Amino acid sequence: MLSLYVRGALDVGATDINEAMKIAAVKAIAALAEKEVSDVVARAYEGEPLRLGPDYLIPKPFDARLMTEVAPAVAKAAMDSGVARRPIEDFDAYLAGLNTFVFRSGNLMQPIFERARTQRKRLLFAEGEDERVLQAAQALLDERMADITVVGRPKVVQSRIEKLGLRIRPDVDFEVVNPQNDARYGEYWRSYHELMERKGVSPDEARTIMRTNNTAIAALALHRGEADAMVCGAVGRYHRHLTHVLDIVGLSDGVKAASALSVLMLGKGTFFLCDTFITPDPTAEEIAEVTILAADEVRRFA
Repeated sequence: MLSLYVRGALDVGATDINEAMKIAAVKAIAALAEKEVSDVVARAYEGEPLRLGPDYLIPKPFDARLMTEVAPAVAKAAMDSGVARRPIEDFDAYLAGLNTFVFRSGNLMQPIFERARTQRKRLLFAEGEDERVLQAAQALLDERMADITVVGRPKVVQSRIEKLGLRIRPDVDFEVVNPQNDARYGEYWRSYHELMERKGVSPDEARTIMRTNNTAIAALALHRGEADAMVCGAVGRYHRHLTHVLDIVGLSDGVKAASALSVLMLGKGTFFLCDTFITPDPTAEEIAEVTILAADEVRRFA
């Protein structure tokens, strides 16, 4: 972690390493140790205790967030204590630069993040019991990027939050749609049956699906206007999720077929690929439509 300390000092051209800078570094490390770990660290150290306690006093050395926490703290302390020869004028830009350096996706996603903060939307996660989803929810709420709703059993959601050491509180910081006992269940299954009865779905089947299929529940909530966007597919096959989304949410006006868009970040640059999941042998007309739709989405990253 010494390199992170030196990075902060070098970034402002510090003429000395003083006590204020040392204390700032220690406080930044301690504050990070109190936070929940990222999904990357959790996977790398699976099975080890990763919550502040006797066996976890400082962050793991491969926690990439150390760069974005320790270096800025040291740099600011150097500026405040008068030993910085090159004070940073725009600290927000400095932090953004560190994030881009550490997280390769930072530069690509920055316009999306900024728009999310200024145009906050309601985001619904279908797999609310998945640990990765709960970690993402914590990050989104911390950054004030979205209002969060998850589909899941409240007791399971709470137990996973405690296991991960997260700070988010169900029904306080975010909403939980309980598939086993939700006041809207009657409205949900009737709405679903109305949409699907022409495809042979009976009332009993509609009741069962609205109790057991989280993707269908999330898609119906989106259809009813209870969310602005949904995320699904953390568990299970892609096409099973897609089928429910198409049946319930459908396509935008004028669009003939669904398509997928993937992003690859390589040393040569960033590449957007379409359509890699849905249509195995597209016609020329389908390729043209997919290209136009993809171009519209890529413009969001500008």
